[in-house]
Amino acid sequence: MGASDKTLSDPRNLSDQAHDRIRRDILNGALSPGAKLQLETISDRYGIGIAPVREALNRLSSEGLVERKSQRGSFVAEISMASLEELVKTRIRLETLALRESILNGDEAWEEDLVLSGTGWRAPTAGCLPAPGPIRPRNGNGATRSFTCCCWTAAGQAGSWASVPR
Repeated sequence: MGASDKTLSDPRNLSDQAHDRIRRDILNGALSPGAKLQLETISDRYGIGIAPVREALNRLSSEGLVERKSQRGSFVAEISMASLEELVKTRIRLETLALRESILNGDEAWEEDLVLSGTGWRAPTAGCLPAPGPIRPRNGNGATRSFTCCCWTAAGQAGSWASVPR
């Protein structure tokens, strides 16, 4: 299925599709900070018309992921070291709070899932990220995601964790 076939089968409107795909590529680094976002190039890249792409770039600009420069166009927003440090500190505060609430709410099964996820080994009966099969090591990113999922779930924030981009 080509890019345009996928676009036609997606029930969301074209502006939402463009927004989600550009946002994903910015967050994943496929579109580098400072890169110029030319309407025609972006339109061709995603197989979506210029009008929905323009609307998507406006939305991304309001979210701070795209910068609009007068008479120059749209660019992927740059991130400063100070902004990155602020973001990391905010994440640490949120995850610390989630862990505190998880400790208060968690049961023995949660504790086992948490310990196993933090070591990078998956339990066959893990409640946070169910996966059938034998115990096997995971890469560091998977272990971190599993650990964080366990914390947010027992803290009563599973919905918040589900909204985090993967």
